[in-house]
Amino acid sequence: MKAALLYGAETWRTNKTTLQKLKFFSNKCTRRIISVYWPEIIINTDLWERTQQQPIDVETRRRKWRWIEHTLRKPRQCIRGRSLVWSPQGRRARGRPRTTRRRETEAEMASEEKTWKELEKITQY
Repeated sequence: MKAALLYGAETWRTNKTTLQKLKFFSNKCTRRIISVYWPEIIINTDLWERTQQQPIDVETRRRKWRWIEHTLRKPRQCIRGRSLVWSPQGRRARGRPRTTRRRETEAEMASEEKTWKELEKITQY
């Protein structure tokens, strides 16, 4: 179930709403699989422990970073290698700036105090 649900998740731009919907659907399906219905209440952490799974947001983040590591191992001439550092030319449309995949990734890297060069060094080993 999880494999089909998260197919291609490493390339998605995720936000809170998307992750909440994914969590809700995954938890609902998991509860049905292990036959936990309404009168019986079980909290999500117990559900994940009982099924030995990780929450969807942890799984999507792990998949995304594995894909980035894989992409960084590619040569710069490869289209995948250039996709992480590519910046489009021109101006954005008027209005609220959209969060791009690159900005999202750079924000996560900044929270972990890493840079692109450090990530490239780590992935080469």
